[in-house]
Amino acid sequence: MKETLKRLKALLMLDLTGSATIEIMPVDLAKAVGIEIPVEKLPFIAVAPKNTDREVETTLQIRPNHEIQITILAVYPNMEEAIIGGGNNKGIVQQVQDVIDVVEFNTLDGYLVKGAIVITKIAYETLPREPDYFQIAILTAEIEGNLEKKA
Repeated sequence: MKETLKRLKALLMLDLTGSATIEIMPVDLAKAVGIEIPVEKLPFIAVAPKNTDREVETTLQIRPNHEIQITILAVYPNMEEAIIGGGNNKGIVQQVQDVIDVVEFNTLDGYLVKGAIVITKIAYETLPREPDYFQIAILTAEIEGNLEKKA
């Protein structure tokens, strides 16, 4: 799972260059930290494991069934911009779509031999952060497939 998260973070950093700060951390910590993050560091994307279930096959491969959460934190001056964006700012819906475009069905540069990342759930929250609107999107994804076993 550690390698999967590292590769997912690298993928997001490569494809979302300059548009977000990306870290590996649990959702609850991301929410707590997010309230304190300076506006210039937003949007902030956190990637974390939700659970892991491994079953070892008789071949030299491991079949993982990981569930991960990708949390997007962003702040906006008003509710309309928070949802649909405005000016140079992307709304939370577009930021979610950008992440989906990068990760969904991705094999992490062949690390997932059979299978890919599939987004299974998206949830949105608004938290108070005066005077702005602090938006959180939590994407749940499943990673199912064979990982190459390193010799």
